Amino acid sequence: MNARFHFKNGPFAHQEIELRPGTYRVGRRADNDLAIEDPTLSGLHCRIEVSGMGVVVEDLNSTNGCFLNRERFQKESLPNGCILKLGDVEISVSIPEVVIAVPDMTPAVPPPPNLLEDGSPACRHHPGVPATNACNKCGKTWCPDCVRQVGLAGGKNLLRFCASCDGKCDPIKSEDLKGTSWRLLGQLADTILMRRK
Repeated sequence: MNARFHFKNGPFAHQEIELRPGTYRVGRRADNDLAIEDPTLSGLHCRIEVSGMGVVVEDLNSTNGCFLNRERFQKESLPNGCILKLGDVEISVSIPEVVIAVPDMTPAVPPPPNLLEDGSPACRHHPGVPATNACNKCGKTWCPDCVRQVGLAGGKNLLRFCASCDGKCDPIKSEDLKGTSWRLLGQLADTILMRRK
C-alpha cells in the first residue's frame, strides 16, 4: 500500500510524493530519507512508517512537534484525508483503504449420492457401476477403478483416496450395499433438492 503526501505549503508546496511501504526518516538534515529544508522542522523531526496496515508517524522529540488535525501527538496512526503538520509544513495525506479478505468458511455440503435402481450407491464417474468406496471428507462414492490406492505391493492394508478431494475412502459395508440406508439418504436428498427449487 502506497501513501500520497500532498504538500500544502513549505519548500514542496503544491507537490505530491508517494511513499511506498517502508520506514522514512523526515527532517531538515540532508541525510534524512525525506529532507525538508524548512526552519520549523528539526534536523531529525519524525519517522514515518508505511505498511499494509496503514501509516504511522512518530515524533522524534522535535522542537516544533507533529500535529494531526491541529492536535499535537507523539505517535499516531494516520487516517485517510487527514492534515499532518510537521512544524509549520502542512501535508494532506491520502491512504488507500485497507481491504482484509476473509475466506469463505461455509462448510462443503456433500452432494446427494448417485443411486442404482436397487437403491445401492453408484460410482460418481460411472453412474451404472456399483460403488465400493465412500469418501470420509466429501461423501462421494466411487468404484474400485476411480479411487487412488496406496500401499505396499501385495499388502492387505491398502489406503484408498477420493478421486475428487483426496480425502480418505473407506469400503462400503455389505449391509450398506443392500440399499436400505442409501435409499433413505437418496429420498432425503431428493426431498431437499425438490424444496430448493
